[in-house]
Amino acid sequence: MTTDSPKPTASAWDDVKRIADEVKLKLHLASMEAKEQWKKLEPKMLELEQKVKTNVKGGGERAVGAVGEQVEAFATGLRQFADELKESVTKLKPDAKADAKPDAPAEAKPETESKPE
Repeated sequence: MTTDSPKPTASAWDDVKRIADEVKLKLHLASMEAKEQWKKLEPKMLELEQKVKTNVKGGGERAVGAVGEQVEAFATGLRQFADELKESVTKLKPDAKADAKPDAPAEAKPETESKPE
């Protein structure tokens, strides 16, 4: 009796479980790091928001300009943080093109035999 597909061995399955555990741990650590960075950024954002509200009400052109520069600087830092998060997530996504070996020929589909009836 022949089988159509090979069955995974116990050691192969152990490898799959080990890799899955590593991925979970990396996700957890990345999440913790992102949360820590956000905890530092969020209070600064709230403080800056109050400055914006105060200066808009005050209407002082110089004050608004100074706060505007702070807003731009904060926005730049926040974009960088967002880009780093996006890059981290992108690294975790499977990419079929990156996994393909350039030197290996494309897999050929098995030819089906035509059986006379």
